[in-house]
Amino acid sequence: MAKTLSPKDTHILSLLSLPHPVHPPTHNPNPSYPSPNPNQPPPAPSHLTTHEASILAPLNHPSPPPSALHTAITHLNNLISSHPSHASAYNNRAQANRMLHGDDLRSEAVQKAHIWADLTQAIALAEGEEEEDERRQKVLSAAYTQRAWMVYKLARCCCDRASSTEENGDAQTGVLPAELQGSDSASLEEWASRDFEKGGRYGNGVAREMAKATNPYAKLCGAIVGEVLRREMGGDGELGG
Repeated sequence: MAKTLSPKDTHILSLLSLPHPVHPPTHNPNPSYPSPNPNQPPPAPSHLTTHEASILAPLNHPSPPPSALHTAITHLNNLISSHPSHASAYNNRAQANRMLHGDDLRSEAVQKAHIWADLTQAIALAEGEEEEDERRQKVLSAAYTQRAWMVYKLARCCCDRASSTEENGDAQTGVLPAELQGSDSASLEEWASRDFEKGGRYGNGVAREMAKATNPYAKLCGAIVGEVLRREMGGDGELGG
């Protein structure tokens, strides 16, 4: 059985660290961009990090209002339109949409927000970068962990999905990403475990622990060891040897 998350770990996974962690500034770090403004020309590439940080600053508390999330998503849409190869913007847009719509990949709202596509695109762009810098690692850590968490939650809900499918045909599975359609709970958990492992490899500690908890080979070995111990310490009370 998969490891049960503590409330703290659940919170960490729900509100993952942004690729560019920001705090509400006490002064304007760049007078060229006092605040995100849809009417402003897009920033030059050298200013992307500062501009993105100003977009994300209003979200830097546990429960940003929906209006702030909608505004941030609009600005991230503009940023992506201007700089379509900027990996962290896709990850941040996915995270903002997760905070707004939740994590259920069966949800129509989640599907329409293209959260899965954004995370997959962030991973593809960041993995395609040649320079191994901290920014790239943070994007990959966050994107892999967010995607893993969504697949893990889907695996946990697989039985409910099967019941819904019996009642509603293929309506539920039809909105899933193509890569996941037709997968059973075990296959989904294996996918999640692989993504957790990659998220952990790039620096996310919770993802590293979840990778261990969901690893199918580790669980198999644990089951085998548990069975051996039950036999050795079984009903007759005799120890082996």
